[in-house]
Amino acid sequence: MCLEHLNQELLGLLGVKCIADDVLIYGRDDADHDSSLEGFMKRCQQKDIKLNRAKLDQTDNEQCQAKLEQRKQRQAQYYNRGAIDLDQLKRGDTVRMKPFQLGKREWQKGIVRKRLDERSYEVETPHNCCAWQPCSPTFDK
Repeated sequence: MCLEHLNQELLGLLGVKCIADDVLIYGRDDADHDSSLEGFMKRCQQKDIKLNRAKLDQTDNEQCQAKLEQRKQRQAQYYNRGAIDLDQLKRGDTVRMKPFQLGKREWQKGIVRKRLDERSYEVETPHNCCAWQPCSPTFDK
């Protein structure tokens, strides 16, 4: 069967992807995978698509997960190749904050109060607002 024809026949099936002359069947969990597999088998029966029994092997899930993880790491390496680690901000450091409200274009000056987690800081602005919480004129900490 022609690859384009196979692709066309399997179009619209959830959890089924044609890659060259192979068909990948996937799902969020076992039940989802089984549902996708059942849909694929029914479509093959309806359209009289012949399958190679030797290729009807279910690949080990751990092996697939390992390959996906390797691809993610390789992609992250290329994506982050120009990134540099910045020093941690300290209490009292001056920062500029992108405006939160739609339509505002001016960045606000703020002073770091404390570190909340790896990428978040509590910042005091001239209007006594904290960057990671709703603005409140009576905010005290």
